[in-house]
Amino acid sequence: MPSSPALPKTLEDSVLHQIQNGQALIVNARRRNGVVLCKPYHTEFAGPGSLIGGSLDTDCEKLIAVGKLSILNPTSGDDYHRACLIRRQWVILMYKMTSHEDPLDRARLLLNQFDNYFSEADMVNLSTEILSQLVGVFPSTFMESRHLLNSPDS
Repeated sequence: MPSSPALPKTLEDSVLHQIQNGQALIVNARRRNGVVLCKPYHTEFAGPGSLIGGSLDTDCEKLIAVGKLSILNPTSGDDYHRACLIRRQWVILMYKMTSHEDPLDRARLLLNQFDNYFSEADMVNLSTEILSQLVGVFPSTFMESRHLLNSPDS
């Protein structure tokens, strides 16, 4: 990493720089938005109301916005605590999805969850590779699950 990085070009780059430096931020709970946090060995999703940054995400290598990203600074200890609890709930939700043995089920559960919460336009930045990493399946498995969900027989 260069010693003096260039100024961030986008909101995602700016937020990534802040969380890599340990700043705690909150994904705005009043909007349908979230972030995918790409780390060296796994990928996480932090939805509305979640805390990002602090000591949790200093190893984040890439940040992908879901929806129109809106980030807030915690204004009190209560804000920080509430955002930690909400992040925990998102982690638990993702854990429940990934605990299914069948990879097609894991992919289907993520697709259903995201399709019910986000619009197609909100998910434009999410590649099949990123979505598959969220639930630990191969991209081809994820595409197969998407095809099965969209087929007229299902």
